[in-house]
Amino acid sequence: MMKLINTKGFEFNRTSNKKIKIKENQKKLIINNEEQKEIYIIHVDSKNSPIEGKKCDYLFFSINEDPYFYLELKGKDIKTAFEQIINTKKYFNTEKEKNVGIIITSNRPKFSTKIQKLQNKSKKYFRKIHIKNNNFEINI
Repeated sequence: MMKLINTKGFEFNRTSNKKIKIKENQKKLIINNEEQKEIYIIHVDSKNSPIEGKKCDYLFFSINEDPYFYLELKGKDIKTAFEQIINTKKYFNTEKEKNVGIIITSNRPKFSTKIQKLQNKSKKYFRKIHIKNNNFEINI
């Protein structure tokens, strides 16, 4: 079944490359797309974004499959990163079981009760959250 996402006002790109890189400020995500599926990459945090307030950097997905990947490339403020991916998820109103959050930080904080509370709160919106330091590679 084809997904319907309102991309009005967002910058977006479609690609079926085997390796897709999203990079900002020395933080990088590599998407391995071996089957060369058509991947939509929405630049959520673009200057003309219709989302007011906090929003993540990117949303990407394969047009015919789950999940939706919400990506934030962040400095050190992990709390704001969680707020950004949650607010963006609320805007697009995708189903929890179809959502994966990815936060790539410049220095991954040690596991703490603060991080645990943020992860627990995010379980209401995401089936899984990845918190990685500088680089992350994911297979689609």
